[in-house]
Amino acid sequence: MRRFDYLFLKDTEIPFSVFSRAIGIARLKERICIRRSRNPDMFRELESSARFMSVRDSNAIEGIATSDSRLSSLMDHSVEPAGHDEVEIAGYRDALELITITISICN
Repeated sequence: MRRFDYLFLKDTEIPFSVFSRAIGIARLKERICIRRSRNPDMFRELESSARFMSVRDSNAIEGIATSDSRLSSLMDHSVEPAGHDEVEIAGYRDALELITITISICN
């Protein structure tokens, strides 16, 4: 396994603009987490809609498409993929779910 040596960063100064931007991101994250805890249903619906559109549109770029009703069924795992196009769609769906689980904004 490769080991990375970050000792060169020890004496590196972080520009104020970068530090300020990081603080701003942290504040936004905190506000999002508070709003998510107060409105979990709305955030679930927004997240579901964003995933649906991402899967549909990203696959459409590759020329892969299916009906919205079939895509909904694939998204909620209620049907098995039929054919190569739907396997591609399901793969993108699975990757997106893995990313969402791995990188949760409100830990």
